[in-house]
Amino acid sequence: MRDHDPITIREFLGTFDRGEDDSVPPGFFKDSRNVRFITGGVKSREGTTLDVTIGSVKRMAIYERIGEAQRLLLLDAAGNLYDSTNLVTPILSIVAMTDFSVEVMFDRAYITPHDGTKGLPGEKVYVYPGSGLARPAAGTPPSGFNLTAVDSAVSGNCETGTHVFAVCNETASGYLTKPGGFVAFSPTGGKKVDLGAIAIGPATTAARQIVATKVIADFNGDFENQEYFIVPGGRIADNVTTVLAASFYDADLQSSADYLMDQLSEIPAGVCIRNYRGRLCISGEDLNPAIVRVSKPGEPESFDAVEGFLTVNPGDSGGGVQNCVVYRKQLILLKDERAYVTMDNGENAAFWDVDDLDPSIGTTCHGIGRIRNFGDSTEDRIFIASRPGLQLFNGTFSNTAVTYVVDNIWSRITKLYFHTIEVVVDPIEALVYCAIPLDGATSPSHLLVVDYQDGFEKIKWTLWTFPRNPTSIIVSVIHATKTSQFEFGALNGNVYKLDSAATDDFGTAIDSYVHFGHLPADDTGNVWHFTGARFRVKGVGNLDIRVESEDAVLSLIATSLVLSASPGRELFRGFDFVNEKASVKVGVDGAGERFTLTKFALFGKIEWETRPAE
Repeated sequence: MRDHDPITIREFLGTFDRGEDDSVPPGFFKDSRNVRFITGGVKSREGTTLDVTIGSVKRMAIYERIGEAQRLLLLDAAGNLYDSTNLVTPILSIVAMTDFSVEVMFDRAYITPHDGTKGLPGEKVYVYPGSGLARPAAGTPPSGFNLTAVDSAVSGNCETGTHVFAVCNETASGYLTKPGGFVAFSPTGGKKVDLGAIAIGPATTAARQIVATKVIADFNGDFENQEYFIVPGGRIADNVTTVLAASFYDADLQSSADYLMDQLSEIPAGVCIRNYRGRLCISGEDLNPAIVRVSKPGEPESFDAVEGFLTVNPGDSGGGVQNCVVYRKQLILLKDERAYVTMDNGENAAFWDVDDLDPSIGTTCHGIGRIRNFGDSTEDRIFIASRPGLQLFNGTFSNTAVTYVVDNIWSRITKLYFHTIEVVVDPIEALVYCAIPLDGATSPSHLLVVDYQDGFEKIKWTLWTFPRNPTSIIVSVIHATKTSQFEFGALNGNVYKLDSAATDDFGTAIDSYVHFGHLPADDTGNVWHFTGARFRVKGVGNLDIRVESEDAVLSLIATSLVLSASPGRELFRGFDFVNEKASVKVGVDGAGERFTLTKFALFGKIEWETRPAE
């Protein structure tokens, strides 16, 4: 090693995979696998252990209810959707359902079945209250009967003049259907009105609600085009009783029920479902992929069939609305290759303005980096997987994707299955996980892991792999302990979680390594003699060392270094390698092995100014 000078790397900047391997800047890796970045270094990632035993996982999502333990919704390959608290009986089974999206509001899970690009044809949004089965959201209005109305023998407040009465079904989630069973009646005054023949609703009915008009001076027999109100005391809190005595002054009719006349009884399934300022938004339905349906504020099952949706440029090349995300007060609407923006102005959605945001950036149904039980925004920034690369949105899109330095990896994504990409954010560990299908895979095969603990200007990249491909991923924030938990589901079975106590992947050794770029970084063409490398490294097992030339035409495997938790010194491994440049790969791949590396130095000197003429 005498007269050989060290080329020292003290700051590890993550993987750089853009262009040729010999273009990797100093401090970057030409490749890395299954590592975590730490302050001043890099280490093997922790292992994974079994969390949920299930035959297959196509998609999973977090379902969290206030005051209850977190649970998972798990879709298998046969179209069965399970609650992780009961893996025997599915809460919903649809054979054609190969994917789903979910939004939790008021402790209820609103589920839209889809195929990754559009809502399933003829399907609808479902609501799951946390027990039993998921049922279609909204509800069927009463039909096939007419109320009866007579003056009661009991005194009351109903005023003289023609009123129209009707009944609405109320579901367990508080949704009121469109009215039915209309009857016109003129009370004599000073009496209650006895209503009878009130129909019993379907099994999903928890109660019934009477609605009525004020006095109609010249009633023409048109039941539909009248002004209806919720009758005070007109709620029947069961699905059995068929009579009610109504008593009210017209002045008591304050709560308008007009919106019920245009209610959707079923909500068409979409590919995206999202809570925006207390409104449930659904987009990408089969027959109308360019519309976004928007519910009433605070009533996620109440959608106006006439004015409760906005249309997002159906003629453009971007197709249907695949995803949406809330940014401050705005709703960002994303097609596959385009982005738009709108904002709630207090009116029905049909009267919201929709403006162009970006003509070339969009995403698919799981391509927005959600903090699954927390929100979307990380330090007022949102990660969005677009076809050109992973974008960082902070009110606008930058000209350069944050995946610029790993463009070779991003270009390996299977284009036809881009919609299977899933992005989740771990705000506690400052990580973003992108499950991506590489090299012809039809579902995610690798995790592209983004580390932003040193800020968004110094993002670091690495790839993770597992014995079973991570088809679907989640990160949950555990509020009580302010910690996070990463989990993935596999198409060939089960849900697994990162476990800090595990040193393997559910029994399989982890191949963990970093592969430095070619050194020296200059392009003088000098031929070097490399005599060894020194490492500040700790760990368990043996650190494997491989040295390569450009294009790996020349290579050697050096004797492994025995790792120790407290080596007390830097470790050196000598070798004899002659070439213009050398790249060194170090790592572990045995059962229980792991390493932590904080410094690397390659020793070499110029042997010749150029190679002899060939």
